Amino acid sequence: MITLAAVVEYIHTATLLHDDVIDGSDSRRHGPSLHRALADTHERQRWRVERRRFSEGVAVLLGNLA
Repeated sequence: MITLAAVVEYIHTATLLHDDVIDGSDSRRHGPSLHRALADTHERQRWRVERRRFSEGVAVLLGNLA
């Protein structure tokens, strides 16, 4: 049962990462959503890659990995 519960939690986390990108959520659980936090980091670091593509792409990839 513990293993099954852990699997369900991982799937839920991955789904939330994807959902935040899909609906453009700015926050998750009283903090910035992952793609929004990545966009902020992108802006501070002044990376050359387009900000939205980078932040949403990385969030989707991490959701897939989860």
